[in-house]
Amino acid sequence: MKNPGIIAIAMLIWMSCGTKSNKIELSDEPRRAEILFLGHESTHHDSEKLMSILGKHLFQQGINLSYTTDPSDLNEEKLRLYDGLIIYANHEMISDEQEIALKNYIESGKALIPIHSGSFVSKILIGL
Repeated sequence: MKNPGIIAIAMLIWMSCGTKSNKIELSDEPRRAEILFLGHESTHHDSEKLMSILGKHLFQQGINLSYTTDPSDLNEEKLRLYDGLIIYANHEMISDEQEIALKNYIESGKALIPIHSGSFVSKILIGL
């Protein structure tokens, strides 16, 4: 062989060009905890303000919070990225698919953390 280095580089490039998934996979390695915070648009029980207060303190403890007010984020694809779900919101309805995704999420051992009005909402949403 005239140049084994070129062949080795070509093989590395070929191996790295395989089909890649767009899915984000969670690692078993040590990492920060990821929590989804479901709030609402209302300033009564201001969920955005609470998220900001909690986020500062929890971040220092190795916990990231991601905020949403959209119940459509209660789906299998989104929830699988999080270790826990905080609910501090006044949402009274979710779709059947969202309810199934939420039940599967909790049954898989992930955390449900309802705060104040969230405990009422959790009961309505998934019959807890």
